[in-house]
Amino acid sequence: MVKSSVEDWLCKLRTNVKTVFGMPDYEAYLERHQRVHPEKPPLSRQEFYTQYLKDRYDSGSPTRCC
Repeated sequence: MVKSSVEDWLCKLRTNVKTVFGMPDYEAYLERHQRVHPEKPPLSRQEFYTQYLKDRYDSGSPTRCC
């Protein structure tokens, strides 16, 4: 049981670190996708990150403050 709580804590820590640095979280995507679109297959990990990069850098708007 202790191992499970440590793994939970590490998972939450990883999610928070990714959020701080603006990185997408594939596991959070999978959880939300299952809740919102259970009838559709989710993107693969590679497709998810490719879509994230495309959305972020091909938008035509600046990606930095200065």
